Formats: sequence, structure tokens, C-alpha cells
Amino acid sequence: MNLTPERLEKAVTSAADLPTLPQMAKSLNQLIRTPQTSASQIGTLISEDQALTAQVLRVVNSAYYGFPRQINNVTHSIVILGFNKVRDIVLMSSILDCFRGRTGNFDFIEFWKHSMGTAIASDALANTLRASCVEDAFVAGLLHDIGKLVLATSFPEPFGEALALAQEKNLLLRDAEMELFGFDHAHVGNILALRWGFTDHLCEAIHHHHNPTIARRGQELASIVHVGDILARSIMIGSGGDNRIPLIDEMVRTNLDLTREEIDLALHKTFQGLVRGSVFFDLIRSAAGKEEEEEAVE
Repeated sequence: MNLTPERLEKAVTSAADLPTLPQMAKSLNQLIRTPQTSASQIGTLISEDQALTAQVLRVVNSAYYGFPRQINNVTHSIVILGFNKVRDIVLMSSILDCFRGRTGNFDFIEFWKHSMGTAIASDALANTLRASCVEDAFVAGLLHDIGKLVLATSFPEPFGEALALAQEKNLLLRDAEMELFGFDHAHVGNILALRWGFTDHLCEAIHHHHNPTIARRGQELASIVHVGDILARSIMIGSGGDNRIPLIDEMVRTNLDLTREEIDLALHKTFQGLVRGSVFFDLIRSAAGKEEEEEAVE
């Protein structure tokens, strides 16, 4: 099957095979964008979904955040964490469910491990640099490779060829995709992010995390995800479908004024986040477990 830009655009326009962002995540995004929104309003929305409520409380009470006492109220959790952190948790849970059962020939668990590693590394780097985009670093890292899942589920045969080519020639997967298709997963991820109504900065970070300097908006966020992706690869957290560790773009290093000491500190914070963040990886394993149970029932 020949996957061309025209065929991709047609598939996206018809939207037949693209997942739809769950209504809960859509509603939450709309609330967060409204300046008058209160924590109690967001708490009321989340409380409509018992499973999601349990997951939010589970994450908030995990070692990742390290609060000294148990938090049993969703609204209290939102006040403590802030709107964007709760959004990250809801988006992660929603998107895991969104793609459950749609992973084709791609390794679901290893992909999400890498995505989670990139999210934690991006968050660690943004905090180290005291970046202006710190509130969006985690979710941008989490979703940076979401286009791979679209390709794996909507176009499994050509995407399988790209995976095989990357292994055969020891290429970055995006280079194999460019060779075969003329576009890469970052382009596809941007299309999905636009369809889901994400902000321009988040869409640009997904679209340009391999080449941040060409981003028109949110170049800082794209740059941080670029480095976060490389840090996650360097400590071998999960897999994005290839075995390469690219170099940090020198223009990115210059624009972020990134020093060796800051990279080392971000790596240290990443390791700490990975140790404390086992609850996030539990969510990934839980989603995979649900899929296996459903297949067994069928």
C-alpha cells in the first residue's frame, strides 16, 4: 500500500480512522481556557466520571507529587496541583483509552513508556531552565510522537515498512518515514492535534520537535521537547520504534542557552521523576491489561 501525502490528507479529512478526543478531555480543555473557571467547576466535571476521579486521586497521592497527607477531594487536588497538571492527568488517561485496541503492529507499552519518559524529561528540563512554557512541557512531551500511533493504526502496512527500514538501515524512524512517504509522524501528529483543538503552541511543539527552530509559535516548547526526547532516548526509557539517539540541535542549544550543567541537572531530575512516577507507568500497564482482558473475553 502506497502512503502518499494526498492519501493521508484524504484520510484525515474523512476522519474515518482517526480517534476522537473523549468529551471529558474536550470539556476540560474548554473550561481551562476560560479565565472565570473555578477549581470547583473542574472538580464537578471530573467527578462525573468515577474511574477518572479515582485515577486523578491516585496520581495526586502518589510519590511523584509527594504531598505529606492523603488528599481525598478532587477539587482540593485541583487547587493544589493547578489546572494544567490536572489537565495532563485527564489527557493521559483519555488518550490511553482512546488508542486502546488500535495499536496495530506497534508496541503499545514501549511507545507509551518512551512518551512518558519524554514527558518527565521535558518537565524536568523546563523547570531547570525556568522556562515560560513549563506548564505545557509535560503534556507536550507526552504527545510528541502521537502521530506514530495514527500511522500504526490507520496505515499499519506502510508504517510497518518504515519500522523495518529504520531497523535495517539503522535510521531514525522519522528519516525512514521521510524516505518512504515524504512526510513524518510529527506532521501526522500535528494534524491530529489540530483536530483535537489543542493550542497553537502545543500543535507546533508536536509538529516541530525534531526541528524546533522552524516553529513559528512556541519555539521554546518545541525546543524543550526536542531535548526531552533525546534525554529519554539516552537513558533508554521505552522505545519510539528505532534504536538511534540523535544529537541536540546546536541552534536549540544556543537558543535555550543550555549548559552541560543544566543538562546534567535535568537528567538528575528526570531520574527522580521516573522513580517517583511509577503511578504513570501503572496507568500504561493497566490500559494494556484491559486490552488483553477484552481480547481474552472475545
